[in-house]
Parts: sequence; structure tokens; C-alpha cells
Amino acid sequence: MDAVSLFFRSRGRISPQTFWAGFAVLSAVSIAVLFVPKVGGLLWLASFFPWAMLNAKRLHDMNHSGWVQIIQHLVNIAIVIVSVVMLGGAVALSFVQGRGWRTALEAGSALGVTGGFLITGGLIAFNALWLIWLGGSPGVPFENRHGKPTNWP
Repeated sequence: MDAVSLFFRSRGRISPQTFWAGFAVLSAVSIAVLFVPKVGGLLWLASFFPWAMLNAKRLHDMNHSGWVQIIQHLVNIAIVIVSVVMLGGAVALSFVQGRGWRTALEAGSALGVTGGFLITGGLIAFNALWLIWLGGSPGVPFENRHGKPTNWP
């Protein structure tokens, strides 16, 4: 499969080996573009589309819709929201208890560190498990609505 089909088209299926090769290329490109002055962040955001296409084809090989990857994004958003709510709750609780802004900010700082560890650990753990499932699961050995198996003669 050529690079344009792999990274810019959602149709078809790819094997775990092709997925990992595409993963390596996109990871290197995603990290490299962050070092481009002024536009690195925008280029990094633009890499979202090739990631989605790569993941969709891998999901197709497992006989899932490419839209299943939305689950990953929703869980990531939920982890961030829970961490932000924890931080805001600590600040609000300290302030409501009449301890003043200084204590509220100290509580927020303490819980902010905890929230930072939780958000980082949660995101790393969930995304590592997602990646292992996506890249480690075998494709279905029969033709499905997304095409023939990747090992089809």
C-alpha cells in the first residue's frame, strides 16, 4: 500500500505490521513538526487526519467501523475533564470553607500536582492499552465490508 493510501484514505484494511510501520512514520513526523518554528503546532494538529486514516484501516481489518476510534478521544477528554474538576473542586471547597484565597490556592496547587499525575498517568495508561489492542489484535480472516484480508492470496 502506498503512503497516500495509507495516510490519506480511509478505505481498505491493513495488517498489524503495516499499522506499526505507519505508526513509526507518523510518530516521527508528529514529533519532528513540533520543532518547526511558528507553524509546528499547526502542522502537528494537521497530523490528526493521517492518524485517523491509519487507525480506521486497522479497525476495518478487525471488522469494526473506523468511527470506533471516537471512543479513544472521548475517554481522553473525560480524563482531562475529571482532572480539571478535581482541581476546581479543591479550590472551591477551600474557599467555601472560609479559609480564604491563600488556602484555596494552596489546596488548588496541591491538588493540581495530584491532578497532573492523574491526568498524565491516566492518559498514558489508557492510550497504551488502546495502542496494544489496535496494533496487536489479529484481523478477521474473511472478507468483510472493508475488503479482503491483508493476507489474501
